[in-house]
Amino acid sequence: MKVFCKRFFTVLAVFALCLLSGIGTVHAKAATGFTVVNVDGKCRFLEGSYDAKKLNVSDTKEMSELSKKIKDGDSLTFYGINAAVTVELSVKLKELAVVQSFMPLVTAKSIETVYITGGSTAVVHCDVTNAYLYSDAVATFDGNVTNLIFAASGSVAPTPSVNTTGTISYFEKQDASGDVVQGLYDFKKGKFATNKGALITPAAEYKTSGVKPSDKAEVNEKKTDPKTFSKKMSAYADVFDATYYVEKYPDLKEAFGNDTKALFNHFLNCGMNEGRQGCADFDPKFYMSQYSDLQKAFGTDTVAYYIHYIQFGKKEGRKAVQ
Repeated sequence: MKVFCKRFFTVLAVFALCLLSGIGTVHAKAATGFTVVNVDGKCRFLEGSYDAKKLNVSDTKEMSELSKKIKDGDSLTFYGINAAVTVELSVKLKELAVVQSFMPLVTAKSIETVYITGGSTAVVHCDVTNAYLYSDAVATFDGNVTNLIFAASGSVAPTPSVNTTGTISYFEKQDASGDVVQGLYDFKKGKFATNKGALITPAAEYKTSGVKPSDKAEVNEKKTDPKTFSKKMSAYADVFDATYYVEKYPDLKEAFGNDTKALFNHFLNCGMNEGRQGCADFDPKFYMSQYSDLQKAFGTDTVAYYIHYIQFGKKEGRKAVQ
């Protein structure tokens, strides 16, 4: 989550400097950034950077052209819009920023990150991975939101008003200093709502404990589907030794003797699922009991612990035996 916050404050710093200095400049990403601005009372857009003092109408285009220009992975900013404007896009946006703007209604396939600053109102019609709202922002999310953050801006505590029609996987509220004062999970569909920063959702509609989607994703990046992981014995050298395996389990010795291939096939197809210890250096039950991050990510998926240790745990220096 710190990565997301740090990233936005870089963007927000640009906006803040513009507003405080009166220069009115927003730097969108070259070739992939589009900014919707107010030109003589009408909404128009331009590609690239925007400078209010140097803006020429010839640099802007009619809103009807936006859907033809914008592509998957592009970013879109609304800056200083004071009238409702509807934008329907059939792309996956990387970022949507709403700055000092009233009521843009944005439809897209999905949006990775949404930023809505104080004094702005927006409606978003799609699923969103990360949404950051500041100060007294107002928003409606007509889709699912993975991470919804009420973030501090300078020394101003966030007091957004939000309504949703989808689910919220994780909600976080910060105080004026940026410390997290509220963290809630798994809001049911259409149940999340706040008024001036205060949560008005009944307690029965969410959970007070859980795993942040960002934390879970960080661990899941280190999880390989056992079905696609190598079936070669050499790939399991850190968790399987045929001699140890057969000596530890008399039932296997009786069934397979010293047939290394048969022992490995048993380990691969049955032993890991049963939580059997395949070598002296890796005890799956001990490994599972030691690391809460893995427990939250993998639960009782026993095989996942073996694969995690092979790929990452040993390199990370995680303890695997008592």
